[in-house]
Amino acid sequence: MASASRADVEKVLAALRQVMNSVSVHYEGYHHDFEGVIAAFTGAQALLYYLSSGLEADEARKSARIRWSPVHY
Repeated sequence: MASASRADVEKVLAALRQVMNSVSVHYEGYHHDFEGVIAAFTGAQALLYYLSSGLEADEARKSARIRWSPVHY
C-alpha cells in the first residue's frame, strides 16, 4: 500500500466534505459542517462542541433566510 501524509489525508477528507455538502445543499437546501463530525470529546466538552455547532448552523440558516422547522416532528 502506498504511504500517505497527513496533508494527503486532509485533502481527501476536504474533497469528501465538498461532495457531501453538494448533496446536502441539493436535497436539504443548506450547508453542513462535516469537519470534526467524529467527536473527540465527551461530557462537557462534547456539549460545548455541539452547542457551538448548533449556533453556527443557526447563523447560517438566518443568513440564508431559511425558516427553521424541526425535522424530527
